[in-house]
Amino acid sequence: TAVRLRAEQARHNRATAGTAVAVAAGVTALGLVLLGYALWRGLHRWVLAPADRLASQTRTVARGETYRQIVPDGPQELTGLGRDVEAMRLQIAGQLVRAEQAQRELQERTDELARSNEDLQQFAYVASHDLQEPLRKVANFCQLLERQYADQLDDRARQYIDFAVDGAKRMQVLITDLLALSRVGRTTEEFVPVELDEALDGALRNLADRSAEAAAHVERLTPLPTVSGDRSLLVSLLENLV
Repeated sequence: TAVRLRAEQARHNRATAGTAVAVAAGVTALGLVLLGYALWRGLHRWVLAPADRLASQTRTVARGETYRQIVPDGPQELTGLGRDVEAMRLQIAGQLVRAEQAQRELQERTDELARSNEDLQQFAYVASHDLQEPLRKVANFCQLLERQYADQLDDRARQYIDFAVDGAKRMQVLITDLLALSRVGRTTEEFVPVELDEALDGALRNLADRSAEAAAHVERLTPLPTVSGDRSLLVSLLENLV
């Protein structure tokens, strides 16, 4: 009987010890869970939530709302990062303001230049018309003079009249070319193949009087090529070169 009582007491002690261990393990596990939850709550409150708010404000600025101020909070590290982001936002906002101002000024100058070009083109058109009219009259009256008094003119007089008519016509062509040159948007689309030998012939004809006065002689050693360009401008170029 005594042996049986000691055995039962031993089983009871072992059961009690097991229960105590299980209770201690449960309490420890519960304590760990509560500690983890408390840590997570603290991390979320002091780190994750401020970081999320900072990221949200940064995304708002990135979408184009550069005027939206970034207000950092949370730990010192996040606050410092927020201040850096706010400084960057202010710098970007300032650059955008300056860029918009420069764009407005550029647009104003572009509009002003367009108006100036339009006025210049109109002036060139009116000036060319006013300049060509007296030249037409000079050429017409010279030709009329030659027809009316053909029997009274010698060869030298006819030559002088031809010079006057030719000079008036060349001046008309030059004025027309200057008008075309003054137009905005002139490109190479209107260029045509030009034989430079023919252009040089025209230049030498224009310089015939001055060449005779200077007793000049122009030697053409090799043929000139054909190029793409404006014939009148190339004639003027060769005339100035000669």
